[in-house]
Amino acid sequence: MWPNLVGLVAGLWLVAGPADGSPPSIQVYTTVLTPRLHLVETETTTAWRNLVVIRQPVGSRGEWFTSLEYGSENPYWQNAFRVHQLYWQQRSGAVKIRLGRLAQWDALQNLRIDGGELILSTRKWGSVRLLAGVKAVTDFSDTAFQDLPEWSLTWSKGNWGRNLEVSTWQKSFGHESRTFTGLSFHGRVLGWRWAQAVSVDLTGSRLHHLRTRVSRRIGNRDIAFGFRQKRSVGGEVWSWVRDPIRSAPTVFLGCGRERDQARIWQEVSYRFQHDVTWSWTGTVAWRSLQLSLVAGRRDLSRLVGTSLGYHRSLGKHLSSELTASWHAFAYGHLTAPSPSSLVREQLRWSVAPGIALVIFGQWAQNPYYISDGRGGVTLHVAL
Repeated sequence: MWPNLVGLVAGLWLVAGPADGSPPSIQVYTTVLTPRLHLVETETTTAWRNLVVIRQPVGSRGEWFTSLEYGSENPYWQNAFRVHQLYWQQRSGAVKIRLGRLAQWDALQNLRIDGGELILSTRKWGSVRLLAGVKAVTDFSDTAFQDLPEWSLTWSKGNWGRNLEVSTWQKSFGHESRTFTGLSFHGRVLGWRWAQAVSVDLTGSRLHHLRTRVSRRIGNRDIAFGFRQKRSVGGEVWSWVRDPIRSAPTVFLGCGRERDQARIWQEVSYRFQHDVTWSWTGTVAWRSLQLSLVAGRRDLSRLVGTSLGYHRSLGKHLSSELTASWHAFAYGHLTAPSPSSLVREQLRWSVAPGIALVIFGQWAQNPYYISDGRGGVTLHVAL
């Protein structure tokens, strides 16, 4: 039933979309990877994908948006054709309506739904968004497809850097549906800059996610402190991960300063679990070079590690990036000692306006990978 909704929207796009005559905005990404290794699993096959993003205005108030992918099949994508987003949007004053395959990504939610969305925006009272439908299955060959209802109700006010958002939503995991509620806030309070996101799993009556960062500049020095905890229900981020992923409760305190075109930052963090108790990170950033040292405890052992990041322009159209780390693992804005290693090199060539070619290779090993080595080429074309 519900895949027919996306098919209907696709048919309307083919019939009505191009007839307007407005030039579409088109972006094409072509990527080849070999071998292809995934988080947790170690599938060692060559993979390729083509992602096409099209934005087609229709009149002064309508728009089609399409994000389609065609690529190689693997244990996670059993069909070569995938539809990420495909919807029709109509505006009328303060009201905006969308119909089709929709995605909701922000600090609190991660949803992809076949259904409709109503957005009401006012300058004084902010915006209200109601999104409802069934869980979208990107891979149409997925035989486990069922009509699993999902919805989201969100109120938000403000712009990037200074905003408040309150949401309640329902998300499906397998045959189970869970309801969440959350709040995110960015802004200044008493001269301090706050970045706050918290969500609660109402079905399980437990904290789902909490991230707080409070910072302030005093003269040429910066200070920051905060807290972070995350529990990802299986498949919330990576569809092939079946078990819950947890980030231990962590508190941190950091300070830094700028001196002679260099930025120096030091941070101490403490994790409330047995494998990691405390860690220290010191970072120096100068021009296009960044060097970090980390030290701490993990699994009752002391670890010392380092990481290096370097970016260099090799002319008007060519640039290179290098990232390397040893016994250091970054997640979010925190870096902790870990029995892990990473080497990544990337070369970017701006062939012409709107055309870029990226050649890259990397090897990584950490608690989330058995080992991960891959290399590839990405071609990006914007029309």
